[in-house]
Amino acid sequence: FDFRAVLPKEISFSDFFELRGCRATAKIVYLTTKYVVGVASFLSGNPFLAYEMHKNLTKELDEYKKIDKDKNIKNITNFDFKQLNKIKNKLPLIISNEAYVISNIYYINNKYDESLLFLDQSFKNNPNNYNSFLLKAIYDFQLDNDPPKALESIKKAKKLANGKLEWMYSYAFLKFWESDYAEAYRMCTKIKEKNFAGEDDIIKQVLDFNLKILNKDETKPQLYFWIGYLFYIKLKNYPKASEYFQIFIAKETENMKFLTEKANSFLSQTKNYEN
Repeated sequence: FDFRAVLPKEISFSDFFELRGCRATAKIVYLTTKYVVGVASFLSGNPFLAYEMHKNLTKELDEYKKIDKDKNIKNITNFDFKQLNKIKNKLPLIISNEAYVISNIYYINNKYDESLLFLDQSFKNNPNNYNSFLLKAIYDFQLDNDPPKALESIKKAKKLANGKLEWMYSYAFLKFWESDYAEAYRMCTKIKEKNFAGEDDIIKQVLDFNLKILNKDETKPQLYFWIGYLFYIKLKNYPKASEYFQIFIAKETENMKFLTEKANSFLSQTKNYEN
């Protein structure tokens, strides 16, 4: 997107010294600069400044409508108001993404109240934010203790994914949690077939999340299988995969025979890699 398109294409200097026209030009340049600086801040890793720059900008951009109706000012500034309108329409999506990133930062730092406030802002600006539904699912599961609600959030994320694949990891986890092992493993096979940018970070987050659960509560031994599977299929770390598959087999219950068979098969294969 060419931000320069919204800046004045030309200014009539003979008229520019009229106070009215000068104010109009300054206002538009100020708003445009605020938008550009906000985007630059976001891209350079400062979503907090970006959000501060943008959060009230939609209302401020309404000012251009008054300018657009004044033919004298339009003749002085010669703005591309259609382009400016495009920016206004695009802002809610940008603000939603900024709010999501801030929410995620607070979540990582265990500041859940602040995180939820910004997650709410993300949805207010864009009710169809894919990443925000992924984060919402974590809160549904972790804070609300409502796995079915979390699964609904992931299903919504899936509909909005547009080729993105992070949702698959959350879906597989929730199916393991629900003891729907056949469906969980079906998703595992799909995860095996797919790769995407940033997947290594997602896998690390998934492993950390599951291990934290198991450190507190071992009533879901199927999560050991899930961890072993990721070490085996995605990370190619066969000693670690073997370790977690063996823990799973030692702790598995009667209704987990489907996973036990898979784990034994993987274990026999890890021995080949270790030798």
